[in-house]
Amino acid sequence: MDKILKYDKIFTVVHTNIILILLIYYMALFFGGRPQEVKLETIIPIAIAYIINLLLNAIKYSNSIFLFYVSRSIYLVIIAFITLLNIANPFKCMIAISCYFFIILEMQITSKQNSMGSQVINTVTATLPILVANIFVLLFTDTLEKFNIDVMIFFAFVVCMFYFIIHVVSTHVVDLEDKILVQSKLYNDAKQANETLLVTQQKFKQANELLGRQKLDLEQAYAKINRANSEIYIQNELLSYISSALEIYELMEVVTDSIIGAIGVDTCALIITDPVTGKTLTNIKSTSGKVVEQALKNYALEGKLTEYYEKGQVLVDNNVDSNKYPFMTQQIGSLLLMPLMKNNIGYGILIAGQKQKDMFTDNVSFFNSIANQINIAVSNANLYSKMENMASRDGLTQVYNRAYLTKKFNELVSNAVQSNVPISLALFDIDKFKKVNDTYGHMFGDEAIKVVAHIAEEFAEHNNGMVGRFGGEEFVVILPGTGVQKAYEIVQEMHEGIKKKALYFGEEEVHINVSIGLTCYPDTCKNPSDLLNRADWSCYYSKQNGRGKITIDNDSIRKEINM
Repeated sequence: MDKILKYDKIFTVVHTNIILILLIYYMALFFGGRPQEVKLETIIPIAIAYIINLLLNAIKYSNSIFLFYVSRSIYLVIIAFITLLNIANPFKCMIAISCYFFIILEMQITSKQNSMGSQVINTVTATLPILVANIFVLLFTDTLEKFNIDVMIFFAFVVCMFYFIIHVVSTHVVDLEDKILVQSKLYNDAKQANETLLVTQQKFKQANELLGRQKLDLEQAYAKINRANSEIYIQNELLSYISSALEIYELMEVVTDSIIGAIGVDTCALIITDPVTGKTLTNIKSTSGKVVEQALKNYALEGKLTEYYEKGQVLVDNNVDSNKYPFMTQQIGSLLLMPLMKNNIGYGILIAGQKQKDMFTDNVSFFNSIANQINIAVSNANLYSKMENMASRDGLTQVYNRAYLTKKFNELVSNAVQSNVPISLALFDIDKFKKVNDTYGHMFGDEAIKVVAHIAEEFAEHNNGMVGRFGGEEFVVILPGTGVQKAYEIVQEMHEGIKKKALYFGEEEVHINVSIGLTCYPDTCKNPSDLLNRADWSCYYSKQNGRGKITIDNDSIRKEINM
C-alpha cells in the first residue's frame, strides 16, 4: 500500500500538469480568436476523473487495492474515449494518450506480481478500456461511418507496444528497487551497526574514564593509607620513646627525624623553652642544608618566634607568600606552625615546611597529636629533670652534691685521659667558718655557704666547668679541658669575687674569705687518681700558711704540711 501511495502522489502531480497544459491551450484558443475550437467535452471528463481521484485520495482509497484498480480502469476508459473523439487533433490526442500511458505506467509499477497470469491480466486491463471506448463511440456518435476500425486497431497496437515497453522498464525498475532496497537495508544495517559501535565506544570511553577515576581514587586512598601508616608509626615511635627515655634533647631529635623521614616534609623544627633554666632548646632538620637550619636556629635563639607560640593558635598556610615568613629562608609552598601548650601557656613550637603547596590539608590532626605527645614527654622529662636535680643537687646551695660530683668527676677524668686533654681541679673551704657560726649564728653561716656556692657556680659554668659541695663548708670546682695556668686565672678571679662580696648581719657588713688548693692533670699531677688528694693537700697548705690564699699543687707540698 505504501508503494501505491508513493507513486499515486507522483502521477497526481503529472495529471495536474497535463490539465494545466490543456487549460492554457484552450485559453489560448479562446483569446486567440478561435473559440469555436474550444471543446470542453475533452477536458471536462479528465477534470472530473482527476477530481474524483483527489477525493478518493482524501479518504485514503489506496488502502484498498481493488478500489485503486477500479478507479484507474474507469480513468483509462474516459481517456481512451476522449482520444478516439479527438483522433484528428494531434495535440489533444497526444495529451490524452500521455495521460493513458502514465496511468498504465502507474498501475504496472505499483503492481508487485510478475507471473505470466498477472501480466496477461495487466495487458487486458490496459487494452480493454480502448475496446470499451470504441463501443461508446459507436453508440454515441451520429453516424457509424465515423468509426474507423483501422484507427482502433492501431491505437490498441500502440498501447500494447507501449505496455510492453513499460513492462520491460518496470521489471528493471522493480529489480532496481529490490537492489536499492537491499542496499538500503545494508546501509541501514551498517548505520545501525555503526550507531551500536558508537554507543559501545562511548560506553567503553565512559568505562575507561570511570576506571581512570577509580584508579586515581585508589592511588589517593593508597597515598592516604601510606601517610596514615607513617603517622601511626611515628606516634608509636614517640610513645615508645616517651615510655623509655626522659631526655628532652633526645626527644627533639626523634621528633624531627621521624617527621622528615616518614611524612616527607623538607624542613622540621622543634623549639622549646626550658621551664627550669629558661633556655631555648632547638632541634632543626632541613633537606635544604645547614645554612637554612642555622638561619632558623638564630631566629629562634633571638626570641623572634615567641610571638607565634605565645598566641597558642595553629597556623596552616598551604599557599605560602615567600615574603610573609622571614624565618623560612628557603622557598616553600606549605607551612604549619603547631604551638606547644601547657596550662594554656605556650612554651614551644613545632614547625613543618614543604616546597609543594597543599601539603597540610588532612594531616593537621596528626601534628596536633604529635604536639600532645611532645607535651607529655616534656612534662615527663621536666619531672625527671627535677627529680634528678633533687638527687644530684645539694639541698642548701643547689650546687652538685658530693655523690653526683664524684660520679661526674670520674667520667670527666676518664674522658680527659682517653682524649689526652688537661683537666683542672680546685678544692676550697671557707676560712674560720666555726667562728662565723659562733659569732653570727648558724642561719648566717648557711647564708654565707650559699653565697660562696653561687659565686663559684657562676665562674664554673662560664668556663664550661661544674662545682659541687664536698663537705660542710668545703667545695670542689672541676674545669675540663683547662690547663693549670688558665685554671689559676679563673680560680683567682673567683677568689676575688668571693672576697668582695659583702654579707650583712643587721647593719654590720661581713666579708668572707676562702683558702684554695689547685691541681691539674697532667700539668702538676701525672696520676689522675691523685687529683682530689693533691687538691686537698694544696688547700690545707693554704690554711697553714695564712689562709685566704691559692696554692698550686707541687710535689713538695705534702712534705711541708703537718698531716
